[in-house]
Amino acid sequence: MDVDVKDLLKNTQLLSRLDEAGLERLEGLAEQVSYSDGHEVVREGDPGESFFVIVAGLLDVTATSLSGEKTVATLDRGAVVGELSALLGEPRGATVRTVGETVLLRFQAASALEVLRDYPSVLASLEDLGLERSAVTTDRVLGVED
Repeated sequence: MDVDVKDLLKNTQLLSRLDEAGLERLEGLAEQVSYSDGHEVVREGDPGESFFVIVAGLLDVTATSLSGEKTVATLDRGAVVGELSALLGEPRGATVRTVGETVLLRFQAASALEVLRDYPSVLASLEDLGLERSAVTTDRVLGVED
């Protein structure tokens, strides 16, 4: 799949704050990966060494509750996935699986952090989103309504 990586990054909610130089630097770090339906992209509890941006397809995000695994979100094109554990070096807070054929951009956390450290507002926004998602995941796992 031919992907304009810089354009995709520019149109994601969080990475759109990067300037042209930052987008180009991140573009150089992107690795395109494709997975078939049901592939486990990340597993809850595993170390977070990378994060992803969805190019095409869907990802189901599930978390473990006392009653078993619960789907807490379904994400599509342009969503950033796995950023909290990757950027903070914490274990994955959820399992993420593909729904149908899915194409992602994978960014190794250490390399991406080298770029994002030059953009504190973007890094802070990524951390805020990750914390917000953690709170939503916890609420959904516990059955708390919005």
